[in-house]
Amino acid sequence: MGVRGRHPCRKPQQAECEHPREHRLARVCAEAAAHLLVSTSLPMAAIAARCGFGTAEALRQAFVDLYGIPASRYRSTQATALPSSFGTDT
Repeated sequence: MGVRGRHPCRKPQQAECEHPREHRLARVCAEAAAHLLVSTSLPMAAIAARCGFGTAEALRQAFVDLYGIPASRYRSTQATALPSSFGTDT
């Protein structure tokens, strides 16, 4: 698999994974990012870095590939369903 460092997936932005395990890792990274998108007010770049994506653009592309919408749209549509005090960064 060739994974090094703190993040479980180094290239989650790959749309077509060569191995099912890589696809699962990409999904896990995207799911972690989805949680941060709706539960924090962190900038996209910070979320991308925390979840193993190299850039905010890589995060956006992974969301489009996996969920059919950009991460920013996911955040805006999902965050409206949460109470205003949920996930505040302190």
